[in-house]
Amino acid sequence: MTCVVDRHGEPSSPTVVFLHGAGSNRGMWAAYASDSWFGLVPDLPGHGSCADGRWTMEASVEAVATLIEEQSPTGTAVLCGSSLGGYVAIATAHARPDLVDGLVLSGSTASYLGWGGFETRAFGWVVKAFGGVIRRLNMKAFAQLPPEIGGPIIDAGMSTRAASDALVRLPGTDYHELLAAYRGPVLILNGERDKVNRKEEHAAMEGVANVTLKVLDDCGHSCVITKPDAFKAAVEAFVATLPATR
Repeated sequence: MTCVVDRHGEPSSPTVVFLHGAGSNRGMWAAYASDSWFGLVPDLPGHGSCADGRWTMEASVEAVATLIEEQSPTGTAVLCGSSLGGYVAIATAHARPDLVDGLVLSGSTASYLGWGGFETRAFGWVVKAFGGVIRRLNMKAFAQLPPEIGGPIIDAGMSTRAASDALVRLPGTDYHELLAAYRGPVLILNGERDKVNRKEEHAAMEGVANVTLKVLDDCGHSCVITKPDAFKAAVEAFVATLPATR
């Protein structure tokens, strides 16, 4: 199966791999072309152009690692992930730290252990049972966004099956522990009103060697979509620090 990867920017710039959320697709990063990076924007397994497959964390990590090895001019990249994409970034950095220059994590600081994991898995089964209704509601919501933001997401295709797979399979792994094992620079970029992730963000930062927290005002979980200018500026500022960091 050949999955689509969008590319933008000059290969001489630092490589940034943008990883989308559960049920979404690479279209959520349509506004993130920048002179500050060479962007690689894939669909994760089970999503968008890869919707014929099924989402698993193992397949996602393998896909991201292969993408960096084959398409990053330097053989390394910053991983910028929203929601599910952030957890994929953490798992990739844990499995292949040699490929990862830094992490930008948005809406990816919640814990999936204990009660939180149980709730997430239960919601995954709800998504599986009512996938058609949820998909129609999501498509309607994206249609109400500015066309340059919502249009690419709609065009690339939504997958409630992939969302259900992710919600059911994420619980049980201690992503805070995996993040603490990574020694490179980390930017946590949460929306002010993202209550679930804000609640756990300081726990996620414990033991992380080189971490910065930035909270974006007046937005919730999907600040990558609702506040693209502020989000993009924060990522640009982070990427600009990396040569000095390395």
